[in-house]
Amino acid sequence: MKKIKLSLSLLAATLLVFTSCDSDDATNDSINENTNPIVNYDIPFGNNVTTVETDITYSYTVQLSDAQFVDTYVPVSLVGGTATEHEDFDFDHSLRISKGSSDFVTGTVTIYRDTDLEPTETFTLRIGDTVLNANSTPQEITFTLENYVSCVWTLVTSDTYGDGWNGGYVELTSEGVTTQYSEDDNVSNTFLIDITDGADYEFKYVSGGGTGAAPGWESENYFSLTAPDGTFWEEGTMDYSGIPTDGIITSGTNVCP
Repeated sequence: MKKIKLSLSLLAATLLVFTSCDSDDATNDSINENTNPIVNYDIPFGNNVTTVETDITYSYTVQLSDAQFVDTYVPVSLVGGTATEHEDFDFDHSLRISKGSSDFVTGTVTIYRDTDLEPTETFTLRIGDTVLNANSTPQEITFTLENYVSCVWTLVTSDTYGDGWNGGYVELTSEGVTTQYSEDDNVSNTFLIDITDGADYEFKYVSGGGTGAAPGWESENYFSLTAPDGTFWEEGTMDYSGIPTDGIITSGTNVCP
């Protein structure tokens, strides 16, 4: 009888151990349950975009209303249009929201510059169609690509002495990009500068710091600037008698003839 009682006691102890382990596992699982969150979208440029075919990137964000214990993937697919992926545009095909995070994740759509004259092209992207472990209302964005139109400004730089501009330069700011042009040797340089039709622009001369003598030797510097419509500006002379004016040469909105 003692042996039977001992066996029953061991069986009861074993069942108690297994029951405790199962209880712990269930507790841990309950902490890590998915909460079936909502996918939030922020598309600042809207669901219909018309743009010229120039180099530009559009950014939008997605976010989960509640963090999850697994990664969440928001798919992006091409669902229509006449434009060609990898040639006219590219986009992120999937956005990963890391486990434990409810931060915003950024997606991008990149348009490429295309100077060929061709019919207007379009493409439509669908974001968030079937997101596992989350509720998503898919968003569609349609891009309309119009021909890129630009025209050329001509900048000629020269240095009378032939040793460069000693720190001076002409600066162009257009569409948020700043470019500097200067005379670096004893050969006159001609710069053909392409500016988008309808884009803002500002040309200015930046002095090297001199007033006809060292350190800038401004009296050696000469430049001319010609707009696409033939409007002409020049500063300095080739006989040391003039000094380019420090500051804005011209600014405005580019209008191609």
